[in-house]
Order: sequence, then structure tokens, then C-alpha cells
Amino acid sequence: MKWVLLCSIPSIEVKSKLVKNMIDFLEAHRFPDNIGFHSTSSTEFKTDVMVLNNGFEQRNAKWSHSLHRYDVASGIKNEVDLSAILHFFNSVRGRFIGFRFKDWLDYASASLLGKPTTAMDQLIGVGDGQQREFLLTKTYQAGVLSHVRRIQKPVENTVVIAVNGKIDSRFTVNTANGVVALPEDDEPPESGSLITAGFEFDVPCRFDTDLLQMSLQSPILGQFTVPLIEMRLTIA
Repeated sequence: MKWVLLCSIPSIEVKSKLVKNMIDFLEAHRFPDNIGFHSTSSTEFKTDVMVLNNGFEQRNAKWSHSLHRYDVASGIKNEVDLSAILHFFNSVRGRFIGFRFKDWLDYASASLLGKPTTAMDQLIGVGDGQQREFLLTKTYQAGVLSHVRRIQKPVENTVVIAVNGKIDSRFTVNTANGVVALPEDDEPPESGSLITAGFEFDVPCRFDTDLLQMSLQSPILGQFTVPLIEMRLTIA
């Protein structure tokens, strides 16, 4: 006899008192890297396309930033992985609490996947003699076109800042929002100074379902869907 376990976890109505005291984003514990490594990834924009009577078209970009989606089911290889997913899903209560996710296809400031990061990877600002805070960003470029992505979840101890090509260790990093800053008693970068950064980063995600259906039947282990979706966080 072959035993089959089906796990179905519905949405749970949480009392308002509990919700009030609960975090809405899990900073300290990232989604399991070994499972995320085998996930499938998609990058989405939203564009309205209107085809005119003469066959020409007009396009309107609805989103200024991309949205990333992942399916981590393919990373579930055994019962240990299955248990890890169950623990994580229950802990964040389905779609309720966000968390960090490492996108193995795009997790560092370097322009090429697998290339070591350096403090000169990304230009994050130009000094004006007064500004002390700068936002971590990553720029994607093809010819004259570029897209700037706001990085809000840098990985601790991976951020290196340089001013005019020289590493500046005075900067502090807020890993919860991606803001790098100089202390008030330090001189800000001079006008025209190039502030650059190298870093690794996570994607703020949540489960895109409140219902998780799984099976222990080995032929179909990992052949279900466990969707994640990137969270658009308030710009700091």
C-alpha cells in the first residue's frame, strides 16, 4: 500500500489583537536557499497595447518598475525540503507576512551573473556637498536604454561604498530599506563626487497563495505549484 499525504492549508482569520502585534515582514530569516536555487523565475511589466484601424499601434507603460514572480516547487527534492516549506508557509501564514528571497539569477550588483562584486559596480549618486543619504540601486542597460531598480533588501555585510573610486568605510547601511548614510559628524561627499556601490541583495517576497497543496507520493514530489510574488514596498 502506498500512503499519500495531501496537505491543504486554508486562510486563517486572525484576531485583530494578534494582528496588531505581528510583524508584516520577516527580516531575519530568508527563504531556504537550497529550495530557491531550483526555482523558476519570471520578470513582468504591464503595457497597454492598442492596435489602430490602420494596423499601427500605440503603447502605454502602466508600470514604471518590473515585478518578479517565482515558483519554488521544483526545488522540493525530498521530505526534508517538503518539511521546510511547510514550516515556512505556516510561520508566515500564507500571503500574510513577507520575507527575503534570493533570486539566484539576479542577486548581486555586478553586471554579469557570477562576476565578483566591486565597490564600483553601480553608480548610486553624485555628491552635492550636502547629501549624506543615498539609495542602493541597480541599473540594467541595453544600448542607450536603461532601467533603474531600487534595491531595498541588501544582504548584511556585503555592501561596499566608494567615493570617486576609493572605498569609504564611514557609510552605514540599513539592510531593511537599502539606504546608505554618513554619520552627522562626517563631511558629506564633495560636489561632483561619484558615489558607487557593490552589494548582494534579496527580493522582498510573499507567498502568492493562502492554499498549499502537496503530496508525499514520490512520482509527483515537487510537481505542484508553490508561487511567490515580489512585494512592492513603500519607497524609503
